[in-house]
Amino acid sequence: MKFLLKTHMVLRGPLIVLAVLELSLGHAFAGSIVIAPDQLQDLKEQRKDLEKKIRELDNLSKQIAAVQAEKSSAKASIRQQEAESNEARAKLEKLQDFDRDNPGEISPKQLNAALDRNKQAFNALKEAKERVINTDAKINSLSSEAGGQYAEYLRLQKSFERDISRVVDVHVDEQI
Repeated sequence: MKFLLKTHMVLRGPLIVLAVLELSLGHAFAGSIVIAPDQLQDLKEQRKDLEKKIRELDNLSKQIAAVQAEKSSAKASIRQQEAESNEARAKLEKLQDFDRDNPGEISPKQLNAALDRNKQAFNALKEAKERVINTDAKINSLSSEAGGQYAEYLRLQKSFERDISRVVDVHVDEQI
């Protein structure tokens, strides 16, 4: 999120410089800077591309935050499922030990129910762990995509700044 704020401020920098140069040069030399419509249109399109890239980066940042929240939820679920799995396993082992010591005292239905509960708790724990693994993969994928998008943003920004400098330099040279 920090890089989005930083990039947003960097994007405004060239625009402010261009506006200040237009005003100061216009007043200093008692003439105005006229930027060709095609150059101005090109600069506007580049600025729109930069703004679009910022929105894409912001969207990726929101997606990463959502997946991180999902991961936190999955981790909390793991702790809960571990406790339930341990409890189900302990009850099953206790029933099995009692059944070994006292055959026929516990109904097969009761043993099967404890066995089923243990399997369900184990499967729920396994699913919670898989969710954490999946969220890590999503975070890595989104982070990689964000890195590529940010590199593209930097490329667009440098191109924009270079074009602004080129336009301004031509007009400064004309005024001198």
